[in-house]
Amino acid sequence: MRTLGMAASMTAVTLIFSLLLGGEAVSQDTLPRFIDSMRLGLSAFAAFACLGVLASFGRGKTSA
Repeated sequence: MRTLGMAASMTAVTLIFSLLLGGEAVSQDTLPRFIDSMRLGLSAFAAFACLGVLASFGRGKTSA
């Protein structure tokens, strides 16, 4: 399951970079778009993490 999550995360990051950078290499000219893509990725993954925390709290206490 962990490997699937890592693969999905890398796919999402690659998709974000591809959409915002358009296949161009990171340089001084593309740096603002690169920073925007980093912010977008961080925001998306932070939102997923918050959803995971809420789901965990919603599950309630489980016995170990």
